[in-house]
Amino acid sequence: MTTTVEGLTLRRKNIFAEAFEDVFRGAGYWRLWTALAWHAMRQRYRRSWIGIGWLGVSFAVFMTVKIFIFGGFMSSDMGYYAGHLTIGYLIYRLISNAVTGSCAVFVGAQTWIKSEPLPLSVHVYKMMMNNFIIFAITAVPALAICAYVGAYNIMALVWLLPSLALYAFTTVCIGLLLGVISARYRDIMHFSQTAMQVAYFLSPILWIPPETGPRAMAAFLNPITHYVALLRQPMLEGTIPLLSWVISLSCSLVIALLAILFFATSRRKLIFWL
Repeated sequence: MTTTVEGLTLRRKNIFAEAFEDVFRGAGYWRLWTALAWHAMRQRYRRSWIGIGWLGVSFAVFMTVKIFIFGGFMSSDMGYYAGHLTIGYLIYRLISNAVTGSCAVFVGAQTWIKSEPLPLSVHVYKMMMNNFIIFAITAVPALAICAYVGAYNIMALVWLLPSLALYAFTTVCIGLLLGVISARYRDIMHFSQTAMQVAYFLSPILWIPPETGPRAMAAFLNPITHYVALLRQPMLEGTIPLLSWVISLSCSLVIALLAILFFATSRRKLIFWL
């Protein structure tokens, strides 16, 4: 009996050690997953005149129309609302792409997984890099809009790198978590798309939350609100959202713990689910 218990304990240690090794080894392949992410982006816009520049053009047109239509319904200053909507939607897209992309990260890479002995986390890092390439390109017109309407503050630059680091860490954790769950239960992929569409309207992106009331409570209880505030509040108001940092770090820590748990226990079975 003692031998059996010791064997189970050793096995648990082994799968968690292998999971951590996979994650750290995958990070070491940064040249590979960066190159793969850029290649995927170039292939998507192959033979077009402005290539990946279409990401910036479509974002600028989309935001201009949204500001024109919804800005008239808001009682706040048009310049403030333009910055609120633009920065909010920029960060929301990064979060949404992380969730929906994570659900397909291993399913979409099954050819690589079955043929190349790479760390599984490489495909998660590639997805993360792909999302940040899109974020970087669309940030150019977003910042241009904010500069045009005067909705910017230099303090945002101080918190840019810490915020992006937290976004990247959380994206990788979500990829490890949802990647293995979606490989086993494919309905999660479709559910995530619907969930993010609903979350877009429940999050204070299009609307500015009031000080009190049901909508204020709904915005506060929504984790997306606090992840968006990490960059939007310093940009628009020049203040540091300390409470949002605490909540966002706590959420990311919980996601990280769940990610390593699910990834460690499912990593060896993943090949059979693809």
